[in-house]
Amino acid sequence: VPQKYYDLYPASEVELPPYPTTNDVKDWEEAIWEDLADVPEYAINKMSNPDKEFTEVIELGVWESSIQSYLATIAYMDMNIGRLLDAFEKSPERDNTIVVLWSDHGYHLGEKGHHKKQTLWEEASDVPFIWVVPGVTTPGTICDRPVDLQSIYPTLSKLAGLDVPDHVDGDDIRPLLEDPSAEWDGVAKVTVRYKNHAIVDQRYRYIRYVDGSEELYDHDNDPNEFTNLANWRDYRDVKRRLATHLPQVDMPAWHDGEMNLNVT
Repeated sequence: VPQKYYDLYPASEVELPPYPTTNDVKDWEEAIWEDLADVPEYAINKMSNPDKEFTEVIELGVWESSIQSYLATIAYMDMNIGRLLDAFEKSPERDNTIVVLWSDHGYHLGEKGHHKKQTLWEEASDVPFIWVVPGVTTPGTICDRPVDLQSIYPTLSKLAGLDVPDHVDGDDIRPLLEDPSAEWDGVAKVTVRYKNHAIVDQRYRYIRYVDGSEELYDHDNDPNEFTNLANWRDYRDVKRRLATHLPQVDMPAWHDGEMNLNVT
């Protein structure tokens, strides 16, 4: 990434992720463990793993500069997408082409003591998702309904007049492309490795891991996912409702070309 994109985000001005400070937390390490206090052991060991990558980031003193690099990379990518779209605007097929922009995952920059991807929390599963469909979408509109990347195949197929094979999962999100405020009862589904799933609706994120442990977050009141409500009696019905959306079929995990059923 050219230096000028780093210069857009001076490391001294980088804003670090928020952490709970309700119990007079004195430093970042303490804050991280405060946040993880109500997170299942499986999630700490298999998702967060704070004693690995993030500890190294802190010990090397590169937290701020790593975030600066992340922001610079995004700005550089954004510029290059702009170059591509500038050329696209001149194409004779401009009004007969569907454009979809997405990322395969988000990224933790210290949230939940994690400095990587591959978790079921908000930071790793929230991605840009931009559609331009001639005659369907309206420029400048924003939709806040929960959808996931499984929607790409069926939606593109139907927009192109193609049949959707029976084995394809995912929702056709054309109603939301036409009207971002349309009624929507769909959910987003996120999976990381074997039998670890998150279900996200308009308000809650429900997580169930392969060992049966759970997390539940109320995004209306807790957008940073600091308080795990999974063991609160008042939320049992919410968990039951969201659990009905968990996948009914789980495929064996693959790693380095080998099928891996070891889920411990």
